[in-house]
Amino acid sequence: MSVFRVGKLNANLLDELVSSIKKKDPRVIVGPKVGEDAAVIDIGDKYLLSTTDPITFTSYKIGWYTVNVNANDIATMGGLQSGFLCQSSFRKIKQTVHWLRKYFAISKMLRMN
Repeated sequence: MSVFRVGKLNANLLDELVSSIKKKDPRVIVGPKVGEDAAVIDIGDKYLLSTTDPITFTSYKIGWYTVNVNANDIATMGGLQSGFLCQSSFRKIKQTVHWLRKYFAISKMLRMN
């Protein structure tokens, strides 16, 4: 049994796993692929870009990094951010409430309607 280090998967393993996923829905313009920052989905008169990039490198300013890293993923694909998907991973149970409060504080920064 292999043991994974904390953080993101090895790029080669990730590429192997992701490349085995075949797009079945023709509305998916850009699907899962190593090196792509977001999925692109045709929703009729426009495209929807979707991303959720976990933050694994720091817990300092976690909310700021979470918003900005994911907003950057959308921007690199030429999009404008209009919503926010949040992916969270917690290693220590005693920290969970503390970090959840930080994540939920993000809503104060976004003020989306």
